[in-house]
Amino acid sequence: MAAWECSIAAAWMPPTTTHSPRPLSGKPRVLAWARTPDGVAVGLSGRLTWTTPDGWGFVRWDEIEHGRWDRVSSTLHWTLPEGAKGELVLSEPGRLPELFAERVAASIVVVRQVDFGSRRRAIISARRNLEADGLLEWRAVRTPGWPEDDPEADALLQAELARIRAEYDIA
Repeated sequence: MAAWECSIAAAWMPPTTTHSPRPLSGKPRVLAWARTPDGVAVGLSGRLTWTTPDGWGFVRWDEIEHGRWDRVSSTLHWTLPEGAKGELVLSEPGRLPELFAERVAASIVVVRQVDFGSRRRAIISARRNLEADGLLEWRAVRTPGWPEDDPEADALLQAELARIRAEYDIA
């Protein structure tokens, strides 16, 4: 076992998202890893972690709303539901880009694009946290063009979210 694998098991991952960090318990399951300019990036079963100049960064797979691999720049890019963006340059990518796509897809339980008319569109999804007993988080993400401060549109969106949740009968 490499020294960096040992340090991951004891590391407290600092947040890069709005969710509170949780320490890794037990031995983490390393699925793929890559070299980065700052050290390593490690794909675990429930999250992507990477070394930073100050320690470690992480993002859970289910927190990634959109993501892609840019082969030309050797960079993973992602967007979180609230719009925050992240990227990670991989100097030796290995299998990590493929794992990135696989784990994000594995976290998606339901995804529906809904058109409410009048430039009001949203993506409603249920995402499974792959490291916390499979807990689901339902999201309704508005696409650009959604009117600001529109209580009627917000009520439509919440009603559609409730309808889709009931349709799938999962919490």
